[in-house]
Amino acid sequence: ELGLEDLVREILMIPKGETIDETTPFFELGFDSNLGLVLADRISKITGQSASPTLIFEFPNMKALKKNFQQHSVKQDSLVKKNQHHIGRLCVRSS
Repeated sequence: ELGLEDLVREILMIPKGETIDETTPFFELGFDSNLGLVLADRISKITGQSASPTLIFEFPNMKALKKNFQQHSVKQDSLVKKNQHHIGRLCVRSS
């Protein structure tokens, strides 16, 4: 099970022992628009929900993106309820 930080590490090939500040902008971490698409695609596959291809522009760092996931995880529609554990996993799993 991958958390958001795990996804970022995997996509950017950042070693597990290297610290990532969740407030560092995605672009400063090494993301570009193509890698942003990769992140959105991976999040979509994990959660079963469509993630915006402009995700890293809308939520410029992991902290902002996690906050968005937390807000959406309390929605009452059935798709979110069905996949809430996946969304929650992306929010809280950071190490």
